[in-house]
Amino acid sequence: MGDNDVIDVPANPNFLIGSILFNIYTTTNEFPATLSLTDDRVVSFRVELLLQYE
Repeated sequence: MGDNDVIDVPANPNFLIGSILFNIYTTTNEFPATLSLTDDRVVSFRVELLLQYE
């Protein structure tokens, strides 16, 4: 997840806020329609992916 703004001082408009590593498919979840991801940091963020397979 990135910070994309132009008001940083000093100027650094694009930098990494955080990231989550994950596998979309596992042997236990098969092919999920929705995947919710949350990191475990003090200031956490949540990402919800809606998936479609072709």
